[in-house]
Amino acid sequence: MSADIDYRLYKKINEKPGSSIRELSKELGWSIVEVFKSVCRLEKDGWIKSERDGNLVRLTPVKWHEFLTPEEIEEFKKPKGVGD
Repeated sequence: MSADIDYRLYKKINEKPGSSIRELSKELGWSIVEVFKSVCRLEKDGWIKSERDGNLVRLTPVKWHEFLTPEEIEEFKKPKGVGD
């Protein structure tokens, strides 16, 4: 059950990066506690980041390249030859 909740919240954060927990709660029709628990799980697993903006905490998704090491990113940049 929590995996479905987390996925739906992650999808919404991707649609509206920079949203606060309260904004997401209203948008999804969920309790603030439910959104907060999901945010904690997503942040712990490295799928989102939170940044303080005054009294608010803004949530943004982690970009795919942030999961990679610098070496892996360099590997992606290399042109592939025929037969690789």
